[in-house]
Amino acid sequence: MKDVLVFSGGRGSSTLIKALVKEPNLRLNILVNAYDNGLSTGVIREVFGILGISDIRKTIGTVLKNDVFSEILEERVKITHKKELFSFFDFGVKKILDATPEGNRRYIEKLAADARKLLESFELPEDEYAFGNILMVPLFKSSNINSAISTFLKALGSKHRVYVNSQENLYLVAVTQSGHVLLDEAEIVGGRSSVSIEKIYLLQKDHLEIAEKLSAENDLFELVEFLKVNNVYPVMADAVCDAVVASDYIFYAPGTPHSSLYPTYVTTGLAEAIIKSNAKKVFVSNIGADYETPSYRLSDYIISTVSYLNADTSQYLAEDLIDVVLASKGSLVDRTKVVLDTKHKVFNGLEVSVDSFESVEHSGRHSVEAFTNFFNRAQFEW
Repeated sequence: MKDVLVFSGGRGSSTLIKALVKEPNLRLNILVNAYDNGLSTGVIREVFGILGISDIRKTIGTVLKNDVFSEILEERVKITHKKELFSFFDFGVKKILDATPEGNRRYIEKLAADARKLLESFELPEDEYAFGNILMVPLFKSSNINSAISTFLKALGSKHRVYVNSQENLYLVAVTQSGHVLLDEAEIVGGRSSVSIEKIYLLQKDHLEIAEKLSAENDLFELVEFLKVNNVYPVMADAVCDAVVASDYIFYAPGTPHSSLYPTYVTTGLAEAIIKSNAKKVFVSNIGADYETPSYRLSDYIISTVSYLNADTSQYLAEDLIDVVLASKGSLVDRTKVVLDTKHKVFNGLEVSVDSFESVEHSGRHSVEAFTNFFNRAQFEW
């Protein structure tokens, strides 16, 4: 059994993860940050004082063998009053218990009871909620989130693991190249502005509130200086270092970089853990331009990845952190396709494989079958 660590980048990573999950001799360890602050996830963060659940929930759904579990976790309903909330929650619990092996039902019953107790103690405002976000609140209230997630995955019959990069309840802020400040992850993701992000910052909640006040006062210079002074590099969560170091393969997955990938890469000590690992380190490029990085070339993705991994004062080169780069030929028009400038000096010492990873049905997206075929042809040793 080979251990494969994947840095998950949101939806852009799901195709790669689905391809890897199909391989019977692989055990996946997927590393995700939990700074999502959009829609009802942001509401739950505010009400319960926890990290964002949704990206963890979605990743768990991707690795589960039983599609019934995935579907139940993703079920959503518009909640207008507490009675409706409990009706939705109890119905979801019944469905998940019906699909759970008998030996694991006691755990699910206990988790559901803990979640229900929290729901009774707090008021959730009217909004649309995913069942998985509600059920998993106790996991994120735990003193060891990764251990709690691991137990949850085992109860649902998965050999794979999903980790949060850090237990610290931080908030993501970004500054665009035009100087505009985006004060939360939801704004970064929701803007779709096609304006490049210059820099990301992570703030404690009290510092975020000060930043919001400075923004309201239109004091941009002082706001940016405040972000620089109060930026936090998250402390690596329990078990993450061991998972990285013990990996046989490490995949830097494609995805939205500034809102999904780079906030993980700035985790303190992560670059050192990657260096310590004897894993084969594989960078998988986006196919098309991302709204956060509309003009990025392939070299830009590599340079930015290395820069953020070095953010906590490390000084590693691309060849220290990456062995292989997988880039897609693609069929997109030049305006949207990531330019493969493989002659750039950043690729010195790296193996670059250009292949057809693009879906035939969905232009600009990766294909599970294409990944599987490539891994077989390239004789990846798993």
